[in-house]
Amino acid sequence: DHMDEESVRTLERQLRQSKGKRMALESRLKHVGQDALQAALIDQCASKDLYTICFFGVAKQGSISLGSFDGWDPSDPSVMVFSHGQRCHDGPARTLRVRLSCGGGS
Repeated sequence: DHMDEESVRTLERQLRQSKGKRMALESRLKHVGQDALQAALIDQCASKDLYTICFFGVAKQGSISLGSFDGWDPSDPSVMVFSHGQRCHDGPARTLRVRLSCGGGS
């Protein structure tokens, strides 16, 4: 039955999308542990001037990738490390270190 085949394909696609979202969320959560303040940053982004940082995601300067979240600095747990960004001309791949601190603003 054509309607049944189409329904099955739609459900399979929705299942794949849900599994992909679950895997992405689990990947972000593994970096958070029990810290509720860090968990609040999941899927949040902050922008200032040309810079955009998506916590547990990617960081950019305009259209240039500064890297993807690579973990926390083992020597300073308040510093997020973004690695494997766009390569500099004749140089290394860009990286970014972001120090988090509590404050009144975003």
